[in-house]
Amino acid sequence: MELLKNLFRRFRRIISFGAIGLVNTGLDFLVYTICYSGLALSPRASQAAGYVAGVLCSFILNRTITFRDGTRTPALQILLFVLVNAVSFAVTSNLIGVLVDWGLNSYIAKAVVTAVSMFINYFGYKIFVFKVKKDGEENRA
Repeated sequence: MELLKNLFRRFRRIISFGAIGLVNTGLDFLVYTICYSGLALSPRASQAAGYVAGVLCSFILNRTITFRDGTRTPALQILLFVLVNAVSFAVTSNLIGVLVDWGLNSYIAKAVVTAVSMFINYFGYKIFVFKVKKDGEENRA
């Protein structure tokens, strides 16, 4: 049991980012599906709607849980969060279009761009948006 506690403490940030990512991804996929299948919007438009819903959820949860020890002011966090997500959105919006145009199933393409987005976002949030200390130096909760 102590081993699990130590592992959780050591990887708390990645674990919480992953758990929050599951919530954000679920919301993103739900909105994407409603837009794509229910409203017959294009994959790009559906990606935009899902992405916006996930981003709003992500900022709130990551700011209060994952990166709560961030050293930047809230106003700067919001500005940089929008910038990191704009880059991530540009990459994923174009990539999903390319993948679907190449014949990949829309939902498989969505899963691929979600993985790309997670990588961009984690490091963007940690380094630029919230500017946290090294994981070994973070405040323990």
